[in-house]
Amino acid sequence: TSRGELPIRALAEPISALAGSLSSRTEQYAGFNLVYLNEASGWYYSNRDAHPGRRVHRGAYGLSNHLLQTPWPKLLRLRQNVADVVASSGGDADQLHQALIPLLQDTTPAPDDLLPDTGVGLETERFLSSPFIVGDAYGTRATTIVSVSRHGQITVSEQSWGSNAQALEYRRFQWQR
Repeated sequence: TSRGELPIRALAEPISALAGSLSSRTEQYAGFNLVYLNEASGWYYSNRDAHPGRRVHRGAYGLSNHLLQTPWPKLLRLRQNVADVVASSGGDADQLHQALIPLLQDTTPAPDDLLPDTGVGLETERFLSSPFIVGDAYGTRATTIVSVSRHGQITVSEQSWGSNAQALEYRRFQWQR
């Protein structure tokens, strides 16, 4: 079953019903992370998590290509840097997006002593250890920033990337909720 239906279901169904449905059929989807946020609360679900389905409270979180808050060096560094920028942004979406873009393009590898051991070998762990991965066959293919103001102004900035970090299309959208 396509994971593409999950965001649509999260918007259309009560979270409790969606959680029950997902829990009984986790194997029907390839691995996924689903984050649902509204003004009052948040919810996270992954079919790769031993304890799927949890509340998300206000704060800074990080999600890479594993589980929410996996303590990988790149995620810890980026999460802290993003939290600092958001705290100092003053609420201006344009300024915020411009300050976040370089953080998402950080190619600094983690020190070897902080690298996880995921079974792919030291050289590959190094290659994968920066927030922005530059490679021919594998690498970052999109950097996306989504912000929602207190007044419901939604801003999305997205840069697509080709092989070896070749900048492709840049898209920016704004709308009022």
